[in-house]
Amino acid sequence: MAIASSTTDSIPVLSSCGIELDAAAERFGGLRSSAAQASDSELQARMEDDGYLYLPGALDRDQVLAARADLLRRLAEAGALDPEYAVEEGIPRAGASGFRPDLAMRSPELAKVLYDGAMMELFARLFAGPVRHYDFTWLPDNNGQQWTHTLFDISSPCIPSRIWYSLAA
Repeated sequence: MAIASSTTDSIPVLSSCGIELDAAAERFGGLRSSAAQASDSELQARMEDDGYLYLPGALDRDQVLAARADLLRRLAEAGALDPEYAVEEGIPRAGASGFRPDLAMRSPELAKVLYDGAMMELFARLFAGPVRHYDFTWLPDNNGQQWTHTLFDISSPCIPSRIWYSLAA
């Protein structure tokens, strides 16, 4: 989603893939934090009510930043980042494809964030038992655009939920 300044209003114009979004209060708002829901039953109830869990601070910040740095380094080495900018800014090189599952799947730092520790423990608690993850990890690709296509939940009875991680600093 892109946020562009509005010339007629102090509220920014929100757009996705170049299409302006209806930001009316009844259609658009902030995420309700589930960080205070301590018990498994409270988390399960919140997931049922809201359809999502927003858990700021649930992941170790240092691990997330290490994963981000590792992926940016790998993207830079593969020529996918614009050399005019610092690697840490993560600016894609014009025409470069960001769809590089090979880079994501070879990152031990990313694997640690995604598949070890806090997140897998949370899912085990939420689903009251052992959980598995996809064997395939990929990075979303913006296909040279200024935006990335919307990522959304897969509608399948075999895949009841999906998680989106932001590796932004």
